[in-house]
Amino acid sequence: LDAEDKTGKHHTTAVDLARIMKYCIMDSEKSEQFLKITRAESHEFSDCEGSGSYSCRNHNLFLQMMEGALSGKTGFTAEAGYCYVGALRQGDRTFIVALLACGWPNNKGYKWSDTRRLMEYGLENFHYRVIGAEPEKVTVKVEGGTDGEFPDMDPAELDLTVGTEAFSILLKDSEEVSIDYRIPDSVAAPVKEGEVLGEVVYSLNGETLQEFPVTASSSVEKRTFRTCLFYICDSLMMRL
Repeated sequence: LDAEDKTGKHHTTAVDLARIMKYCIMDSEKSEQFLKITRAESHEFSDCEGSGSYSCRNHNLFLQMMEGALSGKTGFTAEAGYCYVGALRQGDRTFIVALLACGWPNNKGYKWSDTRRLMEYGLENFHYRVIGAEPEKVTVKVEGGTDGEFPDMDPAELDLTVGTEAFSILLKDSEEVSIDYRIPDSVAAPVKEGEVLGEVVYSLNGETLQEFPVTASSSVEKRTFRTCLFYICDSLMMRL
C-alpha cells in the first residue's frame, strides 16, 4: 500500500482488504498459483547467481487452525496494531475475514482467535438460498385495449411474464431479499406480445443483486370504432 491521501495519510479499510483477498483467491487468472504459494509450509530459493540458497517458513497459523483454511496475510503498523485478512472454504461456501487493530504488542495472538470466532459465526449463520425460483403472478391494466371480449369502457387486464432466472446467494439466516416489481399501474393500447413493460429488482440492504425484465404475455389490440362495430355486427349475427 504505497498511496497516500490528500492529507498524507497512508491507509486502507477492512472492506478493501477483503476485496483484494477475494480477487486473489477467486477472480484472478493466477488464483491457483497464489493459493499454492501462500498455503505452502515453507519455500526454498536461491539468488540469481545461484551462489546462495535461502529458506523461509509460512507464519500463517490459521492454515492449521480450521478445516478449509485457504490463505491469509498478517500485517502490523503502530496505528493499526496487528492486522490479518484470511479466507476459508467449506463445501460451496467461502468466507473472508479482515481484521484491523486486532491487538497491539503482548496480544499478538488475538488475530488468530478472533478469526476463528468470526469464521465459526459465518459457518453457523450463513447459508446459500435460491431466489426467484417462483416469481409472483403480476398483471397490468391496458387503457383503451380490448381483450377479445365485447369491448367496453373498462381497461383490459394483461398477464405479464416475469423473466426471472433463479439464482443462488449466500445469506445470513435472518436476512431477507427485497423484491420490487417496477411496473406502471396501467399502459396504453396497443401492446405487443414480448414488449418490455417493467422490471423486477432483487436487492439486499439497498444493494441491487439482480434485475430482470417484465414483458407482456400476449398482445392487446387498441379499441377503435372499427373494433366496436365489428363486435356489434358479430353479436347481431349470432342472434339471427
